[in-house]
Amino acid sequence: MTELLHELQQVEAELMAGVFDDRERGWITELRPKCYEWVDHANPDVQRTAASILYWLGIDAEYGSHLLETRQKVFQLLHAHPLFQSSVADTLLQGWDELDWARMNHAYGKAVDVPIHLKAMCSGDVRLRKRGLAGIINNVYHQGGYCQAVPYTIRFLVRLLAREYPYADMQQEIIDVLLSCFADDEILVYGQTRQALREGMVLYLPYLEHEELEVQDQVIELLGKVGEGHPLAQRVLMDKIERAPWGYQRSLALYAFGYLREWSPEHAQRVVDWMRTHPSREWRRDAAVALIFFHKGKGPVEAWENILDYFLHHQPEESQAYQTFMKWWTEYLYEDLPTDPEGIIYKIASL
Repeated sequence: MTELLHELQQVEAELMAGVFDDRERGWITELRPKCYEWVDHANPDVQRTAASILYWLGIDAEYGSHLLETRQKVFQLLHAHPLFQSSVADTLLQGWDELDWARMNHAYGKAVDVPIHLKAMCSGDVRLRKRGLAGIINNVYHQGGYCQAVPYTIRFLVRLLAREYPYADMQQEIIDVLLSCFADDEILVYGQTRQALREGMVLYLPYLEHEELEVQDQVIELLGKVGEGHPLAQRVLMDKIERAPWGYQRSLALYAFGYLREWSPEHAQRVVDWMRTHPSREWRRDAAVALIFFHKGKGPVEAWENILDYFLHHQPEESQAYQTFMKWWTEYLYEDLPTDPEGIIYKIASL
């Protein structure tokens, strides 16, 4: 073993163990350009180890044309690196190599890095898994907005929610990323993002029974965002509305149900009946909210009058159900919905 290879493997081991988190920034700045040179070394082991170090340090964005060829070589080397090979990846990421990732763009250039991040998420090393997910968030989602790689990345991310994926901690993080990053209203209106999330619905629906309520809530919100016109989304949300043991979660499911906007006549009548006759004042409010969402904020007048009555006679509270109501009401998709009686009266007059 050459002295250089020995030193590089020692650095790689330190990086994998997290030692680099405490290093001086200058050390990273000094090491990275050397690794770019070493990926062209005559020794294949030196090449692979240098590529691995670059992955841990962060591979430079494709801002200069001189980096294009080097970046592509780094990722080719990583595909052959043992760290990025696993039976989990072989099973769940089948078909990744049938796509031309070099023809897709993301925030930092060509999306050739996405398959490596996905493979990293299939590693038995928890730090590498987290590094892979961070790479997807930083490069594909970045600061929001749509890019060509989004729907293709989602299709593979969703596969990691399957039962065959053995890392439950990552699955919770994946659901959070799907909702908070890729189900963003601005992203959903472009390309095939919504379709990709709908196709993967069968894989995240089981998480409605997850032991963590937060995960259940995220799936409910995700269904509301992408489930319009999908009979399965209607059915499972209605089941949550009627059977969830937590009051705030029933409210959450009802708001999400309002976003679906394609109700059966039976479902529509049920929500109207809840608004008119349910014994719980909060439940009548939630049914009114669902109807307003269903009608894209433009009615019906009866639902708005119900909301007006609520704001006139109900004192704000610290309950989770009230906070859930205010969150959905004030973050409504189509417009800012008023929270003061005068604004609601003006809205009613305009209908």
